[in-house]
Amino acid sequence: MVRRGSEIGQRWGRQHAGGEPVDQERRELILTYLNKGDFIGEMGVFIESANRSAMIRTRSARP
Repeated sequence: MVRRGSEIGQRWGRQHAGGEPVDQERRELILTYLNKGDFIGEMGVFIESANRSAMIRTRSARP
């Protein structure tokens, strides 16, 4: 899990409260789902930035 505003390179474990991505009507905002073998990139690799600009939340696969 990565969290918006955290320092580049900092990793987060399970989060229990706050920071949920929502739109202006406070509805959850889902941009995409990743599947097995998919990966995400970090813009901090390409541009100088001290903090992340995105948040990624994970969930368990359903049995």
